[in-house]
Amino acid sequence: MSPRAHQPCRSARPCWPPGASRHRPYHAPRRQEQAQRTYRAILDAAGELSVRRGYAPTTMNAVAEAAGVALDTVYAAVGPKPVLFRLLVPERRPAQHLPITRGH
Repeated sequence: MSPRAHQPCRSARPCWPPGASRHRPYHAPRRQEQAQRTYRAILDAAGELSVRRGYAPTTMNAVAEAAGVALDTVYAAVGPKPVLFRLLVPERRPAQHLPITRGH
C-alpha cells in the first residue's frame, strides 16, 4: 500500500473518506461579539492615550494595559502602531469636508 492510499480508520473519532473536509463550519457569534468589544476597547484606549500624551509617547504596551488586554492581542487585532493610529483618524478629502466660503 502506498503512503498516500486510504488507510482504514482505527480511531474512536469519525473517519472521513479521502479528500473529504474534516472541518465543520465555525460559527461563534459570542466570540465575534467579544472580538468586537476587544477591538473597540483597543481603539478607545489608543484614542484616549494619544489625546493625553500624543502619538510618540503612547506606547503599544500602554494601549494594551489601558484596554485590559495582552500586548499580543493589540497586535493581532489591529497591527502595528502606525496602523492602529490610522484607524483612529478618519480619512478626509479636503473638497468633501471643508466648506467653501466667500469673503465679502
